[in-house]
Amino acid sequence: MDKNTINILIIEDSKTDALLIKEAFKTIEYIIFNIEHIYNGNDINTQLNNFTPHIILLDLDLPGKHGLQILQEIKISEQHRHIPVIIYTSSDSPKDIAQSYQEYASGYIIKGFNFDEIVTKLSNLTNYWAKLVQLPINED
Repeated sequence: MDKNTINILIIEDSKTDALLIKEAFKTIEYIIFNIEHIYNGNDINTQLNNFTPHIILLDLDLPGKHGLQILQEIKISEQHRHIPVIIYTSSDSPKDIAQSYQEYASGYIIKGFNFDEIVTKLSNLTNYWAKLVQLPINED
């Protein structure tokens, strides 16, 4: 993987939240982001076969399938289980946090409530996943 380019899949039903996330990533100058956005995870395996992300940002409260169901599907797939899935949600419920980690989420971030907070959280996320740790190289 080119350490200056990261593929991110955002699974978020709120158009506003998705736009804020995309705009926040644009403020991070040292990384190029290839971002795909889907509104629900009903066809998550098809999406992952068409676009291989380095990181997935997953909301929990989604139409159709709950985010934890989507997380389970990703983590049981031999082809996709290595992809870090970061829960990015407004829920601060201890139950949601515990269940997310029990289903092998790589992290749990509570959404920011203003743009500066969103930028800070996503910049910290990017620093960790793009600069500190090594992610698997996509073969495709």
